[in-house]
Amino acid sequence: MNISIVMINYNSSAHTLDCLKSIADSKPTASFEAIVVDNASFSNDLQNLESNISSYPWAKLVKNEFNLGFSGGNMAGFPYSRGQYVFFLNNDTRVLPGSLDAMFQFMEQHPNTALCSPTIYSEKNQRTASFEYIPSVANKLFGSSLLRIFKPSNYPKRKTHYQRPIVVPVVSGATMFFRRSDFEQLGGYDTEYFLYCEEEDFAIRLQKNNKPIYLLNNAKVIHLGGGSTERDLAIEKEFFISFFYLLNKHYSLPSRIIIKSVYFLKECKRALRTPQRRPLLKFLLSGCPKKQSLRYRQGNR
Repeated sequence: MNISIVMINYNSSAHTLDCLKSIADSKPTASFEAIVVDNASFSNDLQNLESNISSYPWAKLVKNEFNLGFSGGNMAGFPYSRGQYVFFLNNDTRVLPGSLDAMFQFMEQHPNTALCSPTIYSEKNQRTASFEYIPSVANKLFGSSLLRIFKPSNYPKRKTHYQRPIVVPVVSGATMFFRRSDFEQLGGYDTEYFLYCEEEDFAIRLQKNNKPIYLLNNAKVIHLGGGSTERDLAIEKEFFISFFYLLNKHYSLPSRIIIKSVYFLKECKRALRTPQRRPLLKFLLSGCPKKQSLRYRQGNR
C-alpha cells in the first residue's frame, strides 16, 4: 500500500463524503486507502456516514466512543493504516487531480524528507497561505518581515506563488503527508493537544532531527475551513491551552515568559476595545488551565 489517508469526522459527514468523492475523482495511480475516524458524532451524522461510506470500498470507518480531538482522533486511526506514507487530511478539503501522486513521487525522490504538504486553495480557487513560522521570541517581538532580511531561508514569503517545492517551517495541520517510518520514529502526534498547535509541535521535533518540511507547488488541495468548528470563546481558550502547552514543552523559561507576555499585552488591548473578550483575558491570567479544555465537555451522542 502506497498511501493511507486518515481523516476525522465530527458532526460533518457531508464534508467527509464530499472529501472521499474528491479523492476518488482525483484518480491517483498510487495505491491508496482511507481511514475515516468518527470522533463520537451525534447519531444522525454517524448514521449518514455509515450509510454512504460503502460507496468507497477503499475506505474504512473507525468509531471512537469519545471525541478525542485532532491528535487523539488521528492517532486512533493510524493503527488501521497500512501505507508507506500517511496523509492526515481534514475532511473539509477537496483533493485535486494529480495531487496524491505528486506527493508520493516527491517523497520517493527525497528520502530524507519526513513531511510534505500540498499548496492550499480556497473554495474560490484562490491560493492561500499554506505554511506558517515556528513561534519564537524574535518573530513575536520584531515580526517576520524584519527577520527575513537576516535569515531569508527561515522566513519565506507566505503570499508568494512558488514555482517549485520549497522548504518551509510549518505546514498546515489540515494537509500533512508523512513518511510513515519518520512519523513512527518521532512518536506520532502528541495527544495532549486537543485541537491546535500539533503542526508546530511536529515541526519543532522535525527541526531538532534535521528533517526538512516541503511545500509542493504541483500538489493542490481546496480547504473550505470551519467544517467541524466555529470560532467562539471556548475555541479561543482551546487555542491558548494548546499554545501554552507547546511553549512549556519546547521553550526555555525566559522565552516562555516573553512570548506569553506578548500575547497577554495584545489581549489586553483587544479587551479594552471589545468587552466580550475580557473573559479570555481572565483565562490567560489564570494560566490557561487544561481543565477548561473542550476535551472534558463530552456531550451525549
